[in-house]
Amino acid sequence: MLSWEIERAIDYYKLPLIVAYTGHDYMLDPSAQSGRWPVTLHQRINNGSAMAIHIPFKKDAMFNAIGRFTVNGEEIGGSLITYTREAQAGWGYIR
Repeated sequence: MLSWEIERAIDYYKLPLIVAYTGHDYMLDPSAQSGRWPVTLHQRINNGSAMAIHIPFKKDAMFNAIGRFTVNGEEIGGSLITYTREAQAGWGYIR
């Protein structure tokens, strides 16, 4: 079911994705997590059709992403986007 949802979200509805990772204090290299991606997400990240920001599963990053990257909000601008080191440090994720 998740594969179908990813296909519909990206291919049909052109929705931006917020990919949140548990077990991480910060996220600077999402490609290192590619082994965790479902095949449909992996394909769309690799071919550039997924507009995705990759974040740690943390409150500040999640609220910021949800508030910014909506259908009518800011464009994410790529498949492997993260918040800057400075932004994540500002939230206390990186010391």
